[in-house]
Amino acid sequence: RLQAAMRVDPTANRARGDAFAAELRDEVPAENRAEFDELLGEARHVYRLRDERGIYSEISAIGVLRLALLELGQRFAASGQVIRTEDLLDATLAEIDALAGGSTKLADTLRDRAETRVARTAAGPPRHLGPPAPAPPSVEMLPPSLARVMSAIGFLIDGVLGQREQAGGEGNEILGIAGNGGEYEGRARLVRSIDDLLALEQGEVLVAPTTGEAFNSMLHLVGAIVTDHGSFASHAAIVSREMGFPSVVGTVDATRRIRSGALVRVDGDTGVVTIIG
Repeated sequence: RLQAAMRVDPTANRARGDAFAAELRDEVPAENRAEFDELLGEARHVYRLRDERGIYSEISAIGVLRLALLELGQRFAASGQVIRTEDLLDATLAEIDALAGGSTKLADTLRDRAETRVARTAAGPPRHLGPPAPAPPSVEMLPPSLARVMSAIGFLIDGVLGQREQAGGEGNEILGIAGNGGEYEGRARLVRSIDDLLALEQGEVLVAPTTGEAFNSMLHLVGAIVTDHGSFASHAAIVSREMGFPSVVGTVDATRRIRSGALVRVDGDTGVVTIIG
C-alpha cells in the first residue's frame, strides 16, 4: 500500500541501478572488481539505514534524555531552584551538578538563557557575519588534475549545496530550486509543527520551512513538497527523488505566502510554485 501511494516501482529502480552499476564496473580494473562488488553490496545493504538511524537511535536517545531532564526540572522547580521545569533543558552538565548539590543561584540565569534561545530562532538570520566573502581564486592557476578537483568542489558547493539568498517571483509565483522534476497541482498543507504534520491528508502539497527524518513516516501522503530552506542536496529534495514526487526547495518565503488550503501548482522542472487560488 505504501509503495503504491509513493508511485514508486522498486523493480524498475533496482534494474536501473543494476544497469548503472554494470557500466561503472566496466571502468574498474579487472583486479579490483571483486573489491568493487563487495563494497557496492555492502553500501546497498546499509544505505537504507541512513535516515532510520536518525529516528531510531539519535532522536530516540534524545527523547529519553529529555524525559529524564524534565523529571529533574520538575523536582528543581518544586524546590524553587529553577523557575520553570523546561528551564533545565538549557542547563550545562556542570549546572545540573550544582543544582543537584542544592544550588539556588541559577534560576534567573537558566530562565534568561531559555528565553534567549526561543527568541533567536533559525528563521531570518543574516547570510553573512561581516562583509561577504570574496570570490574564490580561479582554478586556472592550478595543475590540471587539481583544477578538476577544485572545479568539482566548486560545483558541489554552488550547484548542489547552494541555497537561494533572496525570495523571488512576482504576483502569484514563487521561485525556488528544482528538487525533483514533474508537475503537481493540489491543496497546500502548511506545516510548522508536529500537529500540522499529523493533519496532512492524501495528495496535499506539503509546505514547510524545512524537512527532516521525522517527516518520513508521513511523506507517502504528499503530492509534492515546497520548502523555505534547502538545496538540491537537502532532505526534502532527496526524498522527493527517492519517492517520486515533485519538489521545489529553498524558496525563502513559501510558508509566508502560501496558506493551508490554497490551490497550488508545483513545477519541479522549473522550480516555480504557482498559487492558483
